[in-house]
Amino acid sequence: RSVRMADALCAEAAQLVHHNNHVVHQVKENCRAAHNKVDKALQKSCRDIVAVQHKVEMALSNIESQVTKMKAGLHETEVSMKEAQRREVVNERRREIRRKRPHTEMIADEVAAALESESLQVRGCLEEL
Repeated sequence: RSVRMADALCAEAAQLVHHNNHVVHQVKENCRAAHNKVDKALQKSCRDIVAVQHKVEMALSNIESQVTKMKAGLHETEVSMKEAQRREVVNERRREIRRKRPHTEMIADEVAAALESESLQVRGCLEEL
């Protein structure tokens, strides 16, 4: 009787060992599959990160290019403004000269008349002498 019980226990132990081996094999397969999925996900994430990094670098390059163009445009604008200010100063001076021209011409006529009068007086004095 105890031999039969021992045989039965051995058979049950063998079944449990076989079942455990099967479970261990399934766990290993599941781990391998999970590892492969994680590995593929990591590879995809790395590719995505590299793609995003490339897009960011391109965007930065475009921004740098736009900043350079804006700086050049700003410099041109400053130069144009300085030139416009210079032209405005010159034009204002010209307008001032035009406004004063009649007054200047009147003074010149008065001076010419005074000189002519003096000249006539000097001639008169010279003739008397």
